[in-house]
Amino acid sequence: MKKVFLGINVILLWITIWHFYKFPITENMSLSLHNKKVYRRLIPNTIDPIVKSSDLLFNINFGGEEQDDVGRAYVKGLMNKGDVWIGYVYSFDELVKESSAYASNPPNGDGLVVEEYVNKHSGYFYVTSNETKYHLTKEEIMRKFNLKKLSLKSPRFFVDKFGTDRELSNWHKYTYELPQSKLKDEKDIKNAKNIEKRIKRRRILWLVILILCLKLQVSFLVKNKKETIHND
Repeated sequence: MKKVFLGINVILLWITIWHFYKFPITENMSLSLHNKKVYRRLIPNTIDPIVKSSDLLFNINFGGEEQDDVGRAYVKGLMNKGDVWIGYVYSFDELVKESSAYASNPPNGDGLVVEEYVNKHSGYFYVTSNETKYHLTKEEIMRKFNLKKLSLKSPRFFVDKFGTDRELSNWHKYTYELPQSKLKDEKDIKNAKNIEKRIKRRRILWLVILILCLKLQVSFLVKNKKETIHND
């Protein structure tokens, strides 16, 4: 029976570590592509009001600052080649097909205007220190930069590894009903800091409890084994 409890404890510890990795307390919120930026956004799925779900998407600000819903083009893949950033932006139909959350939670504004904006910026794009072009074909990109193949990675890889503006993660912002964009309001920033501290304390306490239980269970098993050997 003690081995069963030990197994359960090990499983709980593994699940806890996985959960901490899957839902970090803080994340990089954006990635600079010279004079453009890619932003991390969590889109809630509003189809089912009972089961909470969401999709993680990354929008690029071709127009300037982080735009409102009408001005968002979403990046599917990115690659970096020296001074050049190359990427692919979803068309409206691709985006709706890829993200059920986006389809269930359409942007504010006129639907035709949103669709027109997204499609206008869809396709391949590149950003250098002095030039930005979008709505290009794969052939145009490969010819422009003399590429034999395009190896795009998820924008999440680059935002996590090279991004900036680190703050409370999108998931926790969503859970505590804070704005998904970069926090600017002093009250929101203060709330996020307090939430971050609370989550850290809870996680440390939970880990300490699991580790202590694991140590006690192992020590009991070792003690019982020694007693069994001694009695034999």
